[in-house]
Amino acid sequence: MEIVIVIAVILLIIFIVVSVARNSNSGGFIDPRDGQEYRTVKIGDQVWMAENLNYEAEGIHTSYGQIYNWETAMKVCPPGWHLPSNEEWRKLVYFVGHEIAGKKLKATNGWANNGNGTDNYGFSALPNLRGYSDGSYGTHGLVNGDSGYWWSSTNDKGYIFYVWSIWSDDAFLKESSASILESYSVRCVQDQGNGTEVLLKEKTETPLKEDFLL
Repeated sequence: MEIVIVIAVILLIIFIVVSVARNSNSGGFIDPRDGQEYRTVKIGDQVWMAENLNYEAEGIHTSYGQIYNWETAMKVCPPGWHLPSNEEWRKLVYFVGHEIAGKKLKATNGWANNGNGTDNYGFSALPNLRGYSDGSYGTHGLVNGDSGYWWSSTNDKGYIFYVWSIWSDDAFLKESSASILESYSVRCVQDQGNGTEVLLKEKTETPLKEDFLL
């Protein structure tokens, strides 16, 4: 009985420590263009929006923000923010922890097949709609709760474009190629030097495992 009590106390302390750390890194931002308020979170030396952008532009509105084609996504973030590059997405992955980045960034509810995350950093990633190049829309992410996709600003000579995705059935945050005509969610990241500075955490730059990429 005493062992059970000790374990319960230890778990409670861990929960409190994690909650305090998460709250100390959380903030908010009001988009001056339309007055919408977004939660923000500091992860390492990056400040991310903690929810999908919902600015009304050329895109489709969903329960979890708008989805945009790449050209719109490149210019839709508010002043002081921008669409993250592959390098910035990788920096997030390295900081959070390679093969478990998706699990740590997923929201604690909303994902199918017991695929919810731990949301250690308050990033609160959720599944969402995706738009295909033929104009149709894949609702499996939003309806079935199995996947979420977010644009990267990186492109290869204007021919290959990139998205980062999380799925309910694994713990990865994955990089893959996409068509410029497809539509995905946007998570803006704050310009460096804009707003509150945060403590740097050094990470060794090591190549991603091959099975980490789609």
